[in-house]
Amino acid sequence: MIINIYIYKLIFVLELFVIEFLFMFHLRKYKLYYLRLAAAFVVSALVAYALPVVSNGFYISFLFLLIFAVNVAALRFCYREPMKNLLFCCLAGYTAQHFAYEFADIMISLVLWGRAPLFDVYSTDGVNLTGMNKETIFWVALYLVSYVTVYTLVYLVFCRQIKKDEDLRIRNEYFLIIIAVGLLINNLLNSIIVQRGGQQDTVIQIIMSVYNCFCCVLLLFMQFAFVHMKKLKTELSFINKLLNKEKEHYAAMRENMNLIDLKCHDIKYQIREIGRSSSISEKTIKEIENTVNIYDSFVKTGNDVLDVILTEKNNACIKNGISFDCMANVSRIGFMDDGDIVSLFGNMLDNAIDAVINIKDKEKRVVSLKITSRDDLVSITEKNYYDGEIIFDENGYPCTRKNKDYHGFGIKSISYIVQKYGGDMSVKAGKGVFQLSILFSSTGNGKGSA
Repeated sequence: MIINIYIYKLIFVLELFVIEFLFMFHLRKYKLYYLRLAAAFVVSALVAYALPVVSNGFYISFLFLLIFAVNVAALRFCYREPMKNLLFCCLAGYTAQHFAYEFADIMISLVLWGRAPLFDVYSTDGVNLTGMNKETIFWVALYLVSYVTVYTLVYLVFCRQIKKDEDLRIRNEYFLIIIAVGLLINNLLNSIIVQRGGQQDTVIQIIMSVYNCFCCVLLLFMQFAFVHMKKLKTELSFINKLLNKEKEHYAAMRENMNLIDLKCHDIKYQIREIGRSSSISEKTIKEIENTVNIYDSFVKTGNDVLDVILTEKNNACIKNGISFDCMANVSRIGFMDDGDIVSLFGNMLDNAIDAVINIKDKEKRVVSLKITSRDDLVSITEKNYYDGEIIFDENGYPCTRKNKDYHGFGIKSISYIVQKYGGDMSVKAGKGVFQLSILFSSTGNGKGSA
């Protein structure tokens, strides 16, 4: 197809702006955004049209790279984002545009190569787009279908991954350089092939276009894989900090529990002595002892760490009028680290208490925990009532209707520990009852695999 390169430079700018708009849809924008965007497009188009053209593959590649640089600079005045966020989306957009260009070239080459009898297209001669004849309509339609197909796929697979207030800044600049160099080499090779198009076999041209498409897809996946890895690294760092804080909290809590235990026994002894030597009634002494027993209500499971956690949560339930039903056989739970026991059961019961604390029906203010062992398996089941509606995200984490984007780090921390020990976790919610089930092998298979 014969298209004047001056016209194609303008088409190239339009293609860039369309796909970059899709990538930057959720980015923060300046006021009068659409007016700014229109101005940015006009400036980019005028600069692109004014740039001189030389029939040389290397220069053509540099020419489009220069147009891209002008495009990035123009968009800088449209989005209130760090430059690295902007550059990330622009690079992804340029890669997607080139992918669509190569895909359209493949489609057109296949039609010409096969001499398909569509709209009387029998010749491999160039089609001049100066007249609106049926050949022109066909090639324009094929071009549009190719670009719409690629842009739609790119939007579904990549663009939708960019959320509002997303931090896309890649702190390793070398990675961005690798992406940019890969895209530059891809474009340079394409420019040379286009310049030598008359000397190349059609099959070779199609193969090179397919190769270029593959490179573009690979570059896009590399970009977004790195962002995904950065998210996981940040999340893991947060969970580790949470685990360390819980260990510190456990140490302080255990020290306080030991102190309270000693004080409770001393107070009960002193009360009994006072009762023997004074006129305080037995009923009054019993009431005082019952009050002290609230703070002396240690849960005994056979595991010192779990005893402290369950005792604290039991006391929290008592203070808030919540019934805590616990049945624990922990003879085979020793394969877990103390810190992981603290985090697992602490998060589990905190979530349950938060769920039932505002329930007005006293009969539903219940938290149930059951730990059983059989052979090498350890089963943990936690149940509680809840009000409202619980929905699940794409990862299976529960979240509330009020905040769909919030996936509590408590659940993520539990999931992290379950994976660490090679266990399985399932979450169910329905008819006002929430259930968290975990199954471990007491041999600790998979420990440290996370």
